[in-house]
Amino acid sequence: MRQFGAAHTGAQTVSQDFLRQLPSLSNQGRRGWLARIHIDPMLLGLLTLLVGFGLVLLYSAIDGDSTAFSRQAWRMGVAFAALIAAAQVPPRLYQYICVSFVSLVLLILVRRP
Repeated sequence: MRQFGAAHTGAQTVSQDFLRQLPSLSNQGRRGWLARIHIDPMLLGLLTLLVGFGLVLLYSAIDGDSTAFSRQAWRMGVAFAALIAAAQVPPRLYQYICVSFVSLVLLILVRRP
């Protein structure tokens, strides 16, 4: 029995709300620069708003101490650079190393006194 608003793909039922549309073949040459570096524009915009709001809150809380603010802004810039670098890694590599990485982290957590 098929549910309203859902598509049957193989053995899975996937809601149409969460399916992303791939660009058509005729539109391949006109991709934006964010798509070329594998960054979702909506996620990047929301993340930028959240980081900006956090920096505004920090600035209001530190009473004009510019060194603490500049250090935090620099850290946010490094985090954005790491985000862009991580987006360039193929997802297959993440799938390949995730079990080893999680196992290593769990081993470190268990061994820590």
